Amino acid sequence: MKAKLSKKNTPAGWSEKRLGDVLRVGSGKDYKHLEKGNVPVFGTGGQMLSVNQSLHAGETVFIGRKGTIDKPFYFKGRFWTVDTLFYTYGYKETSARFINYVFQKINWLSYNEASGVPSLSKTTIEGIDFVFPPKPEQDRIVVVLETWDQAIKKLTRKIEIKKEVKKGLMQELLTGKTRLPGFEDKWDFLKLGDIGTFRGGNGFPERFQGNFTGTYPFFKVSDMNNVGNGVYMHVANHWIEENIRKEIKATIFPKDTIVLAKIGAALFLERKRILVQPSCIDNNMMGFVVNDFDKDFIFYKFLMLQFSRYANTTALPSLSGTELSEIEIRIPNSRKEQSAIANILTTADKEIKLLNQKLLFLKDQKKHLLNNLITGTIRTPESLSIPN
Repeated sequence: MKAKLSKKNTPAGWSEKRLGDVLRVGSGKDYKHLEKGNVPVFGTGGQMLSVNQSLHAGETVFIGRKGTIDKPFYFKGRFWTVDTLFYTYGYKETSARFINYVFQKINWLSYNEASGVPSLSKTTIEGIDFVFPPKPEQDRIVVVLETWDQAIKKLTRKIEIKKEVKKGLMQELLTGKTRLPGFEDKWDFLKLGDIGTFRGGNGFPERFQGNFTGTYPFFKVSDMNNVGNGVYMHVANHWIEENIRKEIKATIFPKDTIVLAKIGAALFLERKRILVQPSCIDNNMMGFVVNDFDKDFIFYKFLMLQFSRYANTTALPSLSGTELSEIEIRIPNSRKEQSAIANILTTADKEIKLLNQKLLFLKDQKKHLLNNLITGTIRTPESLSIPN
């Protein structure tokens, strides 16, 4: 089984080896007979709990035996693994840290042995061939890639902190617990029906779907998942012209309409988005057209509302615009105060978006480096310092 370079592209000094010649694969076991402790128990999704005994100790790279088989991860210390997760040990002329990146390079799904739930076996893993550089170059590759991993980890943590700060700001500013300087007007309770209007979307015949140009984007619930649609709906998979809109009698929702899922399991995800231009939406969605209030402020208030609590309990859960219109929220009378609060939260969202863009850039860089360092396309300088 091959996961390697062609011989003519193999760098001098690199050699093909079976994984079984450079490491051993260990199997997980049941942990239910163990007591609670400080030894982590790992499954394919990461740490599950802690017990009082270890199955193995040292550096390892985990790889799934069944289920998630394409998400290897490195660990150092005492551990226990469940029977759906393999661990590696007994490294020869290599290290767990380098094997971590070898495993990230391997297309594990291509070695799947089952027609149902993805599965791997020890024999399969140990039989894979890979082209290894000499140990000193392995160590240099690890230094480079771990530098990117540390930067990614640090930035990910920074984004998490920013999100927590924004969450705290929402709790304080959107409830009136903390007032901004210069604002003293009272806050009143208003029904959503007094703030705007809920409207349902329209059926979207399949014969009109799939066009990438047109006058109006026609959004479906799945479009909320599109990259770039985290808050504002920029990217649509379907567009229609005005003549088609008239034929299917689709409603035009104005710019700044807040849209959300209204039918099925998707409504429990509590996703709300904002239209950036006049658009149409399908009949699994609804839009909320805001009256004379700050639209961004109302959007942030929506983020704090759990609409799924108001879903009917039939086989196919759904939301009623009439019922949602009766929900009361507390808002400032001053439009200026609404806007001032919204501006603070919008600024926080912009900072988070920029950090996420930087994170994607770092991940792309790391992927490029991994693909090229691990194959010898890019070589590390021998002068590169290796920490002890």
